[in-house]
Amino acid sequence: MPLIHLSSNQNLKSPKALGDLFESITGAILLDTKLDVDEVWRIFELLLPPIVTLEKLELPPYRELREFCTSKRYFVKD
Repeated sequence: MPLIHLSSNQNLKSPKALGDLFESITGAILLDTKLDVDEVWRIFELLLPPIVTLEKLELPPYRELREFCTSKRYFVKD
């Protein structure tokens, strides 16, 4: 099985602040719903469609590479 060494530095296409924003909103909803994950998903299913669609969705290059390596059964070491 080939070994590929990847740096943890990722070149993401979305700003870090956007990810942080969604993480904060998710945490707040989770706390407000007394840790009801199903309710969090229900709310996000309403919030995400205008922002995230399959046509707009792009994997970060690092993740895309990792998924490709996994599909080919390459061992990836961080």
